[in-house]
Amino acid sequence: MDELRLKLLTLLKEIDYICKKYDITYYAEGGTIIGALRHNGFIPWDDDMDIVMTRDNFNKFIDAYKKENIPNRVLECPDLNKKYPLVTIKYTDTESTTIFRSLFLDVCQNGVYIDIFILDPIPKGKEKWFKKNFLSYTEILNPFYVINNESSSFRYFIDTIKCKIFGKDKVLNNYRKKLFCYNEEDCEEFLIRWGITYQTVPKEYYGVPRMTKFEDILMPVPCKGERILTNYFGDDWYIVPEEQNQLTHNVVQNLNVSNHYYKKDYLRYIDKKKLMGKFLTLKKLTMKKKHLEVYNLKHLNILNSYKENIDINLKIKKEKVEKLFIEKKYSELDKYTNIYFQYQDCSFYRNNNIFINLDLKTIYYILFNSILIGKFYNASSVLKMFKDNDEFKMLCDLIEKIRHAKFLYYEKEYEKSLEIVNELLKENKNNNSAYKIKLDIMLENNFDNLKYNKFIKEIEKYYKVTNDVELLKYIGDIYLKLDDKKKAFEYYNKVIASSRNGLLLLDIKKKMA
Repeated sequence: MDELRLKLLTLLKEIDYICKKYDITYYAEGGTIIGALRHNGFIPWDDDMDIVMTRDNFNKFIDAYKKENIPNRVLECPDLNKKYPLVTIKYTDTESTTIFRSLFLDVCQNGVYIDIFILDPIPKGKEKWFKKNFLSYTEILNPFYVINNESSSFRYFIDTIKCKIFGKDKVLNNYRKKLFCYNEEDCEEFLIRWGITYQTVPKEYYGVPRMTKFEDILMPVPCKGERILTNYFGDDWYIVPEEQNQLTHNVVQNLNVSNHYYKKDYLRYIDKKKLMGKFLTLKKLTMKKKHLEVYNLKHLNILNSYKENIDINLKIKKEKVEKLFIEKKYSELDKYTNIYFQYQDCSFYRNNNIFINLDLKTIYYILFNSILIGKFYNASSVLKMFKDNDEFKMLCDLIEKIRHAKFLYYEKEYEKSLEIVNELLKENKNNNSAYKIKLDIMLENNFDNLKYNKFIKEIEKYYKVTNDVELLKYIGDIYLKLDDKKKAFEYYNKVIASSRNGLLLLDIKKKMA
């Protein structure tokens, strides 16, 4: 680990100590859950840590933090610092520096930090109401930039008038009383707030935390963490992204110099009152024109989509797609139609329901093929756009069954998972997505050598049809059970060279250690 991750781990251990001492429940959250499950530690390019607590547990944490009074630490949150402009709480090391552009004024301590998110209980049917009020709350809390383009400009301007009349604290407190007043026992869902967005999650997904290896400690992860990650990031959360998609934060950072000295250096050149006025003016102007900007960007992207549609229609021919699918040349079809997913699965297309203008039967074959070769996660995000189309209902149902079987496997409900998988394979023996779940379950058991060799031949047949390199990992597992390490490692190395499935790569790493 580098110096930053060592500092982060130190902060986490302090939080863990406080929580254990005062009987406070917390969980890994967001990218830190991915790190725990996919890497057994930090995501290699990540530069922060996220944890989450219910509001009741966080209130206990505030009291515990005050009692412990750990040197060179500060808990930055609106409850303790009226100038703090974020809904995300930061447990911060004051002897280091991490400054975001939006937090360079003297509103909080800016050191290496761990983000703490809050789980607020909300009653069923209150999601839209909560979102509307929550966004208005965050816009008043933060004077530096527009939090979310979905925030109501009208409500913002009404709230700014109220702030002038009654004071900002009173307006914020009125929102807090409305939003954070529900008892956990009376609600079935949590709402987690990330400032620019929010997610509604069933309470049962958190439950009693399960302890998972994270570097040199055990990290509490939600009991149904895989369901939460699928909810947040999609079915492909366990796929390691390409380098260009590996995101980090844009900050000024120094791990060995206190942010106090940085601020002492630069704040003497800044008229804070004047600059704050500029920020507020800029925010008001942005609020006024944000809908126009969103409108213009949307229509610019729509114009680009016409060009992209022409490009795809020139490259993907209906007759060839149908021929390859009927001849069960699934791997070849996947390569031929890869460009379809590059465009159709981008966030702008999905969020604005912009469809690649291919024949529906052609799209059906492309999506079905993706499921059959084991890339059901590719098809799942695109199929959300076709959920109201009866022709695609079968594929939507198929994805739902695969997803459910996968969740049951993660939660060690092997019999229930196998029942669904066997049903899927009975319907279509070429369903590689289902077959891999079956292999995961079967290899939890031990068999005689004859059965293992039968498995190898069966897997090799699937591999010839799908060219799915992940299948080679299972052959490696079988050879390892047969005590043939050399052969097992040979297959493992082929998977390492080609696969981006982080869960498989982690398992291989453990077995080759």
